[in-house]
Amino acid sequence: MNSASLLPVLEVPAARVRQAFAGFWGGGYGPSGWWPFLGWGAGWSGMIMTYGFWGLLIAGLVLVIRRLVLAWKVRTANTTPSQAVEFLKQWYAKGEITGKEFQKMRRLIQ
Repeated sequence: MNSASLLPVLEVPAARVRQAFAGFWGGGYGPSGWWPFLGWGAGWSGMIMTYGFWGLLIAGLVLVIRRLVLAWKVRTANTTPSQAVEFLKQWYAKGEITGKEFQKMRRLIQ
């Protein structure tokens, strides 16, 4: 049996599948070819899925890059012990830390 004789047998199920999903896929095959649900051929659902995917991907990349930049800034910050004590004094003045915490942290810094 050659491949030419199988062609009519395979086309009937493919036509039924196309017909069954025609409403969901925006009328069958779209500009995306065999995978119309990946783009504009899927109508509104495809547009939402496509833009949602790219939006999440871009947002994830932005968050990862932002996190890396902030971590790099923290690692490269040159804080002297006197600056650290000034920060502690500010925190103590604002009431963010107690007197005991202030003394303990100051001893650790100096």
